[in-house]
Amino acid sequence: MTAERLYNTMDEERFASEEASDGWGTRALLLVRSTDLVFQPDGPYFWKDCIYPGALSGVYGPTGAGKTNFALYVAHRIATGQPLFGRRVTATRVLLVALEGAASLPKRVAAVQSQYGLAPDLFVYAQPFRLLEHGEAERLSAAILQHDIGLCIIDTLSRTLPGLNENDGDTMSRLVGALDVIRARTKAHMMVVHHPGKDEDRGMRGHSALPAAADLILRIRKLETGIRSVEIEKARDHAGGEIGCFSLRVVELGFDADGDPVTSCYVEELSDRPPAREAGKSKAKALSSAYRNALSDLKRLLEDAQHVQRTAPRPGMPMVDCVRREALRDLMQENGRFDEPPGTPLSPRSRGRLRDALGALEAHGLALSTNEWVWCP
Repeated sequence: MTAERLYNTMDEERFASEEASDGWGTRALLLVRSTDLVFQPDGPYFWKDCIYPGALSGVYGPTGAGKTNFALYVAHRIATGQPLFGRRVTATRVLLVALEGAASLPKRVAAVQSQYGLAPDLFVYAQPFRLLEHGEAERLSAAILQHDIGLCIIDTLSRTLPGLNENDGDTMSRLVGALDVIRARTKAHMMVVHHPGKDEDRGMRGHSALPAAADLILRIRKLETGIRSVEIEKARDHAGGEIGCFSLRVVELGFDADGDPVTSCYVEELSDRPPAREAGKSKAKALSSAYRNALSDLKRLLEDAQHVQRTAPRPGMPMVDCVRREALRDLMQENGRFDEPPGTPLSPRSRGRLRDALGALEAHGLALSTNEWVWCP
């Protein structure tokens, strides 16, 4: 039994009008032998290693990080079948439930389409929507089925819960339950855009029910350079790590009645980085002292054969000389780069400093990293 068939069978059991009895007057549980499960290496996807049919994902980042523009960019790329940050895409119809910044949505869509082409399979809904109100999950499910939507993006979660408490476990569990119902009935992937908490390093704002249920969580960070970094914070079948960087570019769309230019922003992927060995010296001067120290510690480790391991840090990459991320962390701590003394756990603030340092080095083309490895390009 394939994963898709198992999923469909479970849904049929869940929503069947005639429920099988187990002799106790209750519905019988569906049990499947592990030997009947069939792994499919070529299973369907919309964004390879990230977005799959019927799954749940979350995207979060602070105000000004560009998460709304990022969500629109993801929607456009998948609706048109164009690669995303170097990963393959299978085209499907996309619904963007634009509850935040709805007034400027036409401009943002025009900006993206001016750069990347028209997307007739990208649908939008920009009216108030309260997911937990009676009948709303069913209404959204019906729209998804009617238009054969494969990916539905809700931007943002808080706009679907007006007047409700995101920290309340019952509220967030009901939200996850509503998303589960939609996914089960439509087989669409549900993506939710959200905000971080007061301490950004502790993840999404509110109760942990949503991040616990999500198959994928993407975090968007705005670096000191103004570049945005996208990293996989959680993935059920992958190690995670940064998947790419982007910037927000301004495009002129026309002129208003006063003759002034009308502009908006679009996402531009930063896939071409300058060679570190050629541009490293001048690039390093643009770094803060903390980031230069991190680069110095990294180079020191890469010169020590005891710490270097030749491996492919990401699937499909060639073998390169890497050091473990924890080794860099330990050396930085030993050199006094953090507040905590050597041998003691890092605080969330210090862990954030390490992430910011690696993100800045990557943005300058000086280093690359995953959750496990760090290396120089």
